[in-house]
Amino acid sequence: PKYHRHAELLRVLLRRRLKAVLRAESAQQAADFRSLVGCRACEVFAVGKELFLLFGIRWDEQRRGGGLRFHFGHGGGYMVEQKPSHGDVVRWGPKSPGGGHCKHGSAAVVLEFSEAEEAETDKAETVSDSASSTDPRTGLRLLLWSDLGSSFSLAPPEYVHAVEARSAFDINADRDKRFALDDAIRMFQASEELIVDFIMDQSRLPGVGNIIKCEGLFMAGIFPLRRASELTDTEWRGLLEELYHFSDLWYKHCQRSEDGQNMGCCHLMRIYGHKVCSRCSCPVSLIKEGRRQRITYFCPHCQPIPNFRLTTERAHRQELALQLPLCMCGIPPVLLQVRAGNYAGYGEDRRPYLSCQRRRGSSYDDGGCGIPGPWDGCGFHAWLDEVAELPACYCQKPALLRRVMSVSKENGRYFLRCASRSCKFRCWLKLAEDTCAEATRNSSGRWRRHAATHTSDGGSSSHPETSSSEKDSQPL
Repeated sequence: PKYHRHAELLRVLLRRRLKAVLRAESAQQAADFRSLVGCRACEVFAVGKELFLLFGIRWDEQRRGGGLRFHFGHGGGYMVEQKPSHGDVVRWGPKSPGGGHCKHGSAAVVLEFSEAEEAETDKAETVSDSASSTDPRTGLRLLLWSDLGSSFSLAPPEYVHAVEARSAFDINADRDKRFALDDAIRMFQASEELIVDFIMDQSRLPGVGNIIKCEGLFMAGIFPLRRASELTDTEWRGLLEELYHFSDLWYKHCQRSEDGQNMGCCHLMRIYGHKVCSRCSCPVSLIKEGRRQRITYFCPHCQPIPNFRLTTERAHRQELALQLPLCMCGIPPVLLQVRAGNYAGYGEDRRPYLSCQRRRGSSYDDGGCGIPGPWDGCGFHAWLDEVAELPACYCQKPALLRRVMSVSKENGRYFLRCASRSCKFRCWLKLAEDTCAEATRNSSGRWRRHAATHTSDGGSSSHPETSSSEKDSQPL
């Protein structure tokens, strides 16, 4: 849903010519982009998780050729920058001030566009009203950030046509287009892949990401490790309807954004990121199964496991009980880990920490959903190594914290192992509740002091909810 809204906002680039490539990630990428210098942007659209900015052919600008392909990954994004003839520079986009976290201060790619051509000025002004009233009579710059799987490249016309052919199966397609439901079901039932892998295949069902996958499977009541061929016509229709419904709700929320920010969907989540099921209040399981190895939340009660035999994890010889403080809500916190590669160079990658279990979603991309609610939690955060003493492995080095994410009797349990796998150290962690209010206050205070010295711009902040580690985290 985000990509389709970004495509609508980036229509301000139409009828403008690419003037220069001011920055690129590599010499080859810069050379590819410069081949489009002088060409006029004629179309912008999205299919699934790919966004395209197409340009007209030099000798026939009424015909479209190739263009730029954008994939923002988890942390990538853009900012549109324009300096009017009078006044301050206008900036908008998910990476503009007030939006998502920028791991790198400077953008990976910077493209400069001319002013909109006079013959199309009226049309350009109409399109640009939804994006901070960008003036078509002045040039602008498009800045692109590259974090966690983002990619920007030159797409030839053949690739663009191939991607467009998938639009009939795009779960996030324009609402006036018909989804090829019957054709999709016939194609899907012929596959022996696991559901968790199949519905995230962008070549067959574009637009389904991890959140939409979990929410659709939950609302349809389908166990995620069933095979695609096992689902009946009725089950497939129900699943596709739920995927479409959640996507539509998310898209309608994205339409509220006029600057590319606050397009998160934490207020819509019913299973993703939850500790207990929103329907039956049973514990939610978190697994990492299948070929893609993406995390999946599901409720064993609402999504029953048909003829599935639970495995038993191998027993570890040691077990350590941890006395953890309660969060400010008075409930046990959830144990999370800073996402590897995301902590803006402060050396906190993969460092475990405690957070309020009611908090869901991430503000790393574009600032979150922008709607206050219980999904924000109480703001409690504390580094695990500051509230508990963790043993070292046999190599006398800090052990790595891991979590069982298979469909087994030990699902959800945490354990320690050697970070480099050089020794055979393994130890279960038994998380025990600590009702000491003083410990809660002390640990929360330590986090706030730590967060004040680790803001993205090198300054200080007294708000723990805007710290980098929260935005960059994911469940273990």
